[in-house]
Amino acid sequence: YYKRDITGGADKVHIRLRFAGHELDCLLDTGASRPLYIRGDFVRKHGLWEKYPLLNESALTGVNGQQVKVRHVEVRDLQIGGIAVPRLLVALGDPHDRAAFGEEGDRAEGIVGAPFLSGFVLAFTAQRSLQVRRVTR
Repeated sequence: YYKRDITGGADKVHIRLRFAGHELDCLLDTGASRPLYIRGDFVRKHGLWEKYPLLNESALTGVNGQQVKVRHVEVRDLQIGGIAVPRLLVALGDPHDRAAFGEEGDRAEGIVGAPFLSGFVLAFTAQRSLQVRRVTR
């Protein structure tokens, strides 16, 4: 399933993932450098900050120039379109930093970037469904 939001003349595409047993609504951002970023409010709500072994911590700079502390973790409990993603580096937004939260009215709980998308072929249908196939290399 995917949806489009037309905000300020820009078309935004959202896709739904299954992560840590929860539905995760993500903005599709081909310019994002991280495979998957999950906002701090979702991280806090589902207790994800301490759930995964820490690889490292760093800061992300958003399009507004604001920096957000993130933890990089490796996850193995992620699905897209019913297809399991065996391993993925995920940036978890700091659950204690309001800057890591989504803005009021923004339904995206995460951002899917190009490094994640490069492993799949995505086909969007007129019926707002998303067909997914893993890229075989």
